[in-house]
Amino acid sequence: MNEPNLFPGNIACANEISSVPFISGLQQDVCTTSAQPITILFADNQRLIRETMAMLLEADPRFILRAVCPSGDATVYEASRQRVEVVIAAVDLKDCGGVEAILRIRSECPGTAIIAMIDSDRISIRHQLLAAGVTGLVSKKSSYLDLTDAVLCVSKGKKFICPELKNIIAGQALALPDRTSVARRLTKKQADIAVLLNQGFTVDEIAAAKNICVRTVKDHRNNIHKQTNP
Repeated sequence: MNEPNLFPGNIACANEISSVPFISGLQQDVCTTSAQPITILFADNQRLIRETMAMLLEADPRFILRAVCPSGDATVYEASRQRVEVVIAAVDLKDCGGVEAILRIRSECPGTAIIAMIDSDRISIRHQLLAAGVTGLVSKKSSYLDLTDAVLCVSKGKKFICPELKNIIAGQALALPDRTSVARRLTKKQADIAVLLNQGFTVDEIAAAKNICVRTVKDHRNNIHKQTNP
């Protein structure tokens, strides 16, 4: 006998039965564009977060929530079955884990964009996540607005880092002791980017953190190389 689907709308609830009432009081402005709603899968260990996000996303006309998952294995299974446009997944998922789940989703669903949710004190994991194929990074303290901005951004093939994580990245760069010595030979913008490059930040990360295009970062990188390697 099939388990009843108690989520509103056409949502698959992987490996659990949960009751989520429809929020009639939540109002969202309908997008004026003719674009179709973006299909989403959401995954997190905590039931309260899953149910809250299910209510918010289901009430938002810009999105169609296809599945809500409590574990890494369930996330990979539903992503492969549902073929959604965007997966939003916590990195601390049970079973195979968030990073492993992301690698498997990228392999099985190369057209799916992935947003990773991380605790701000785990910012160092971003390199591993970006290498695994993540195109969006949000903090678990991010607002719903930040999360939806991330979905809209990655669905268009762009990269996204939430404001909180951007500030942490920028703060780490400003605290580095070699900033002054580097700045002696470079412009201020070049010095900022040089420090980030030296710390292992990717070109895409730097572009997102500085709100500049990737091409500009690459140009700065080339000029830095010329200045520091005459």
